[in-house]
Amino acid sequence: MGYQIEESRAVNVTRYSLVKGTGPGGTFLLNQSELDALVLLHALFADPTKYAQIDATHPLPAQPPRNPFAEEILLLIERLAATLSAEQKKYFDRWARKPYVYFNMDTVTDYLPHRITIDVIVKAVSRRQQIRFEYASLLRQKILHEHIDPYYIVHQDGHLYLIGYSHKANSFLEFRIDRIEAESVKMEPDMIDGERRRRPVEFSYWIDGSIAKSGLSQRWLMHTVEREEAYIDEEGKQRRRVLVRAKAYNEWRILQQMHKYGDKAELVSPPELRERMRKEVERMYGNYQK
Repeated sequence: MGYQIEESRAVNVTRYSLVKGTGPGGTFLLNQSELDALVLLHALFADPTKYAQIDATHPLPAQPPRNPFAEEILLLIERLAATLSAEQKKYFDRWARKPYVYFNMDTVTDYLPHRITIDVIVKAVSRRQQIRFEYASLLRQKILHEHIDPYYIVHQDGHLYLIGYSHKANSFLEFRIDRIEAESVKMEPDMIDGERRRRPVEFSYWIDGSIAKSGLSQRWLMHTVEREEAYIDEEGKQRRRVLVRAKAYNEWRILQQMHKYGDKAELVSPPELRERMRKEVERMYGNYQK
């Protein structure tokens, strides 16, 4: 980007030529909507405590964790902002230091130290090669996983997950990136099956009418309302509830969402998943009896 005019003289002839310059690129002139979008994009990845003045009466969101891609993205945005006109650059700087929307794409754990792990996995995905690695479970016991088909990395609930197919378990699994032992990720000679697809779990649940009215969860792959009915609650009040049929990839996430709904939801089917939910609620109840 960026060009300059060079002048050369020979006897009575002056020649001008356009050559690629070494200075900053040309000036970008964005419309107001594009400029606001650039500010918002910056706010998605910026640490607000770094760019804004600290005001004890209006504390900014705490942000110790780091997105492993934030630094590179911010560098690109700031290079683009440097090419704005003086007026637009002033506007950008002002709102970058005091964003009107705090919508940060950070993670709840610092994933920057795991960037090498991510890079190795991405390379394996691009080459369509299987990988193996050591993985720490919730009990922090390291288990070797071999012959894993890596498909993609997703951001869910503040964490980064590898979606991969385990040939040993004969199913798709979700591996949290920060629980993968960094030095243990190795590519294997076998190729992945590019045609394999995850099979969604179909389930149904009752949800309180007040929640359904404000909008059903968009976490599911799809959902449809089967029917709505009235019922009398434990206080003798008439309420309404909605039966929802939905699909999702992960049974654990279905249960977690049901927990978030609390007594406002009831998992109906499939029977085996309902039984798992019943046992979890029973264990929770037992915890509060001690």
